[in-house]
Amino acid sequence: MRKGWPEAYTFIFFMEVMPFLPLWLIRFFASIIFLITYPFIVIFGLERRFVRNISVAFGGERSKREIAAIAREAIYIQIVGLMEVTHYVSLKRREDLLKNVKIIGLEKVNRAKGEGIGAIGLTAHLGNFQLTGVRLGAEKEINSCFLVKDPKAKALTDVWYGYMKKLNLNKLSFTDRTDVEKMIVKALNESAFVMMVADEHKRRGVKADFFGKETRMAAGPAVISLKTGAKLLPMFIIREKRSRYTLYIEDPIDFTPTGEREEDVEALTQLRTEVLERYVRKYPGQWLWLHSHWKRR
Repeated sequence: MRKGWPEAYTFIFFMEVMPFLPLWLIRFFASIIFLITYPFIVIFGLERRFVRNISVAFGGERSKREIAAIAREAIYIQIVGLMEVTHYVSLKRREDLLKNVKIIGLEKVNRAKGEGIGAIGLTAHLGNFQLTGVRLGAEKEINSCFLVKDPKAKALTDVWYGYMKKLNLNKLSFTDRTDVEKMIVKALNESAFVMMVADEHKRRGVKADFFGKETRMAAGPAVISLKTGAKLLPMFIIREKRSRYTLYIEDPIDFTPTGEREEDVEALTQLRTEVLERYVRKYPGQWLWLHSHWKRR
């Protein structure tokens, strides 16, 4: 069997079945899957990894019981979020998408665009981040596209991109990171609103303070912003009750370059990291605590 076909068939199943199920039933199935898989999540150490990272972030601010509850919620959010996005992404559910996934601050996107240059939307593994591009893709006037890395499994890549083409979702796909900057700059020069997930720890990234501890964040957003003049707009999609979501688009990060490149990249990266921390503190159960952002102590 071609590499990646098990994952591809699973993806096809969700994409074809979920749009026909009502949201209350999807939540019910997600709860069942969570209850069945949670013991294995504990056995294989995934839950322990979540707890460890939450504990490092919040230190003495949260009790052990609160930290365990945050970890359980974060794992459940990942399960139900995957099922909900395959419901909303279908054209059959476009009315549900527009009604149940609200956007606050959409007008900021076009305001942020300069003359002949687009803007950069920075999101994170928070809430149902996969739904961000789907929802903004329904707003044709902002000319949105999102940055995606090709999965290693060729079969899954072909199936995934086939659905995206069918749904008219614009993407910038890459395998080699050396080509990423060129692709983004080209899109920005065409006045696109380029969305990217930019909350992962990067071993060779820029130093930043995150939850009062040193971490390293990707330099790319700051580098491209300073190079092109495109503004950075943090945006986060938060899960509400009954499978509803709100996409919050923040004001562009206010930053005046000094001309010292390294210092400017570090300062701008710190500013965007502070916005991320504010949202993670407010919605800790909705962030993906899978990877550590800090050195083990």
